[in-house]
Amino acid sequence: MTEADLLARMDDLRADARACNARMPFRNGPAFEYGGPTPKMIELLGFLADQPANLSDLAKAARSRMNTTNSHLSRMADHGFVERITRGVYAITDKGREALAKVAG
Repeated sequence: MTEADLLARMDDLRADARACNARMPFRNGPAFEYGGPTPKMIELLGFLADQPANLSDLAKAARSRMNTTNSHLSRMADHGFVERITRGVYAITDKGREALAKVAG
């Protein structure tokens, strides 16, 4: 996947995340026990649905600072939505795919 493809995919995911976030009545529901996904978390899960990725690439694609992206990924990993494959490389889990499907409707 080229950088242009990645950025186009992230733009699509951003739009989906905003739409999903607007219709999410369950911010404290079972999909994200810690208060609901932020649009950025939904974007990250959406990107990881295609393939594992490293922190740097995720931050760049999400147009976010690395420490912010790392914070989101750490929270999602703590709750089982993503897993650390190796240092700085993350993949979505089955629980993350289920949550993404619930949010996407």
